[in-house]
Formats: sequence, structure tokens, C-alpha cells
Amino acid sequence: MKRRMGSKLGCGIALAAILSVGAGPAWAQSKSIQTDIFQNGAQGGGIPGVTVPHTAPPKSQPAPQPSKKAPAKTAKAPAPVKGGGGIAVTYDKKLSQDIQEQFLAKIKAQNPQGAEEVRQQLQQRSAEERFADDLKAYGFSINDLSDVATAHMILMWMIANKSDAPSAQAAQAVRGQIRNSLAQDPSLKKATARDRQIKAENIIYDALMRISAFNQIRRAGDDAAVQKFSDQTQADFKKTQQLDLRALKLSNRGFTMAGKG
Repeated sequence: MKRRMGSKLGCGIALAAILSVGAGPAWAQSKSIQTDIFQNGAQGGGIPGVTVPHTAPPKSQPAPQPSKKAPAKTAKAPAPVKGGGGIAVTYDKKLSQDIQEQFLAKIKAQNPQGAEEVRQQLQQRSAEERFADDLKAYGFSINDLSDVATAHMILMWMIANKSDAPSAQAAQAVRGQIRNSLAQDPSLKKATARDRQIKAENIIYDALMRISAFNQIRRAGDDAAVQKFSDQTQADFKKTQQLDLRALKLSNRGFTMAGKG
């Protein structure tokens, strides 16, 4: 049975203005989106250099679920999530509101009516709440930057390869890979709590918009538009992350180069 998440996000937007990485015509043509959201997401620069091994990593036990206990807001360096490997993210309400307003302003510049529709949806349930619910199916948390980044990379891979969501074991394996990669990123060692929140929220908004648009296009039954959107996502990720999503295989051992392991 296909794994899907249950939350919905209703939008009427010109999506081309939303993402810093730029968007293809299929996004801009989306006039109305009322769709299931799978999981996952991120913006250009949101995930520092993810490294994918050319041979499959050894099997490992699923990583412990991140603690719900948030670190002090005064923390000036990434605080590991209790249980191992994560990078804690706290959500300051004022900063979340500022980020949401910036997001809506980008939509409004292209589609004022669409921006108002999105605002009404986010007043009912915030982007953070929606994304948190979507991550629960895999035992992930928006309070762990590595979980948010893991969700994004899987989502981008799904769109680029027009694939269904992976098994829980596969998602946990990718989580381990992403945690190892982020642990080696020097910029995160200097990141403040504010920096980590901004990074996580950019990922969340990009995730919700990308998968909403992709699902809407797929349901419309336009194969050419689906392929165009998939190609654009592939190109965006390759440009920002220097990684070819279509050269990757996703299995219960995580991401490996296709034909290897």
C-alpha cells in the first residue's frame, strides 16, 4: 500500500515566486492546490553538502527518536537532540510569524488572491504544525534539523524520480546518512538558534509547496506537466546540492549510487 500523509494544504498561488532556487513553468501555472502532502522538504542552501557513498552503508538499528525537550533559546551552537546525532531546533513564535509574512509577501507579489487563501489556511494550522504531523509517520520531529533535512532529500528524490514514499526502514537509513553529513558541516557548529530555525522553516515551506504542486499536477493527469515539474526539481537540486537525484537508488540501506551496492 502506498504510504501517504494525511494533512492538506489549500493554496491558490503563483509558485514561481516562492523559492530562491527558482521554479519551472508548471509551478507558475498552478492556480489551485488542495492536496495530500506526503512528507519532507528544503530550499536551496537548506541542506549543506549531503554526501552519498558509492557503496551501500552497513545496516544499522533505527536512530532513536529525538527528544521533545527543546534546548534553551540562548544556545549559540547546535545542541544535539538527546538520544543521538540530531541538531536541535526551537521555534520562536515571533520569528515564525516574520518568516510566514515574508513567505506570503512573495506569493502576494505574483498572486494577491492566492496569498490571502494561503494566509487563511495557515491561520487554521501553521506550516510547522502541518509538517510536524507529516513527519510523525516516520518517527521524525521538526525539532531536529537533521530530520527536516532528511525529509527534504527524500521528497526531492521522490519528485525527481516520480516515486512513492519509502519504507520506514529506508527513511531511518537516510536519516543516519544525513546526520553524519550535517555533523561534518562547519557552518552548523557556528549556527545560532535563530539560524537553525530560519534554515528549518525555509525547508518546511519549500517542502509543503513542492509536494502540493506536484500532487495537484499528477491528479490533473497531464503527463507532460508531471515530467516537466519532475525535471525542474531534479535540476534545482543538482544546482544547489551538486547531486544527481536520478543517479541514486533508495533502499532499506539508504541512498546509494544506482548500480552500486
